Amino acid sequence: MATIFILDDNRASSAFLKIILARHWHRVSRITDIKKVTNHPSDSPPELVLINHAFRNHSGWEMFNHLKRTAPHIPAMVYGLDQLNTANADWMVKAVEAAIGEATFHPARHLDSSVLDTLFAE
Repeated sequence: MATIFILDDNRASSAFLKIILARHWHRVSRITDIKKVTNHPSDSPPELVLINHAFRNHSGWEMFNHLKRTAPHIPAMVYGLDQLNTANADWMVKAVEAAIGEATFHPARHLDSSVLDTLFAE
């Protein structure tokens, strides 16, 4: 279970994603302003921010780049949904869960110091 922000000005696509991801026990909030992510309290950042590629006044990639400049520690993913259907839902769930897994897995946490010393010995 992860806390996910959906940065999207399209109510239909964000509602679709919210329902799909909530069925997989994720806590999902829709936001429409990147400032709500970057000004979010640092003690409880989202575990993933999903950014719609198409906004009325901005590109999702512009927002992604802004987020990476201002809050590089927050994992983010840009998405595009042309159709709201079950095939896209399955794909999004797999992509989201892979991104969360990648963001929360730190190999150094799973290795003791002797293994790290061996790996990084010259």
